[in-house]
Amino acid sequence: EVEKEVKADCLITSNTSSLSVNEMASSLKNSKRFAGLHFFNPVNKMPLVEIIKHDNVSQKTIDSLYAWCLKVKKTPIVVGDGPGFLVNRILAPFLNESAYLLAEGVSIEALDQAILNFGMPMGACRLMDEIGLDVCQKVGKVMEDGIGERMKACNLSAKITDAGHLGKKSGAGFYKYSSAGKSEGINEEILKDLPSDKLELDETTIQMRVFLPMINEASYILDEKIVDDAEQVDLGLIYGIGFPPFRGGLLKYADDEGLDRIVNAIERFSSSVSPTRYSLSPYLRKLAEGKKKFYE
Repeated sequence: EVEKEVKADCLITSNTSSLSVNEMASSLKNSKRFAGLHFFNPVNKMPLVEIIKHDNVSQKTIDSLYAWCLKVKKTPIVVGDGPGFLVNRILAPFLNESAYLLAEGVSIEALDQAILNFGMPMGACRLMDEIGLDVCQKVGKVMEDGIGERMKACNLSAKITDAGHLGKKSGAGFYKYSSAGKSEGINEEILKDLPSDKLELDETTIQMRVFLPMINEASYILDEKIVDDAEQVDLGLIYGIGFPPFRGGLLKYADDEGLDRIVNAIERFSSSVSPTRYSLSPYLRKLAEGKKKFYE
């Protein structure tokens, strides 16, 4: 419908965070001028914009969108089409594994504090509240459908959403919020939907449970050529979700820790937690066995 109303040289874009850009492009008579242009919330604070290619997009369209992003003082990265593109593809296992930890009995406070202490700008529960628990549920289903068992969605979001806790926009999610949107502490009502028997895990274990799947998924992304190199992954996560810059980025952090240690830790969780959600990327295994790094 839009295509009929605009000039022939008008660029058409979608801000979708999870729909297939290739599939959307197939509806256009001239799909060369169409691409994904995905902003991140809150838009006034997060500098990243993902420019998503599809099979028939023209290089002129990509170049024009890149120049426009720079003009409006954003940081663009060009990525391939696929479930969640780059940033949300890597963010999904972080949020999903956080939900599994809550379902296992880890407290909201312990989970978010461990993530904050790692250097993230907010904990997973707070982030899910910001996104909207109903949105998390829908995107989780899209990711599971697109990726498979590795992204098997935890049913906690559905349980909480069914109870009417949608997050910040409804005034209550994992936390309660004032009419001005200020956090007012843990939402006691949501505790009814969480295990009464609490699981005590040390901070490092909590951190590794949520960050190792991100490293693993980034390895799959590199193998699938969604992006060209590790630098694009790290740029996207620093500017898109606020991954702690002092760690150099997700994959620079992995290199510094040692890929052999990362692989061993993922394999331990594969045995003790889930063989599907911690299904080791062949690309990551190959790097570790070859004594190589992401940044080489």
